[in-house]
Amino acid sequence: MKKFLLFLQDHYMIAALVSFGIVYFVFFSIASSSIGDKKSTIDDEPRKQAEEPDNHRTQVLLIIENNGKTSSLSAEMFTQNSVKDLFEFFREKGLLTYETKSYSNTVRVTEINGIKNTQTMEWKLIQKNNSEDSTEVELTQFPKTKITKQGVYILRFTRI
Repeated sequence: MKKFLLFLQDHYMIAALVSFGIVYFVFFSIASSSIGDKKSTIDDEPRKQAEEPDNHRTQVLLIIENNGKTSSLSAEMFTQNSVKDLFEFFREKGLLTYETKSYSNTVRVTEINGIKNTQTMEWKLIQKNNSEDSTEVELTQFPKTKITKQGVYILRFTRI
């Protein structure tokens, strides 16, 4: 024991570094165990992104049924703020032409996929189905006219 104390006296810097290392290790071991799951590392980021739904990247499918003919438009959107944004997105892509009315949620579709819509129809948006994976909105004719002229537009928002 006496030799050990003499050694520490002669090499006090080494003893100080070893003591500091032990205190540092004990302190940070206790600190990290008290944080537990709250700490995150760079490796955890991809896993966290996979667990959290990405609300801004959405695959949109617009199914159009009109007088027995069905066509569809599909696109990937990065916003779903409103249905007006959706129609504007299709307009920018050159797939859909529409006019809006001053009252809410009403659109008049004048052209679909480059084909003029000869019938003047107004459509009102009604949310039909909302699940964890997708949201479906049905555009029903407004005001309702004869059933033979009625078409159904279904917007399907699917999280990617």
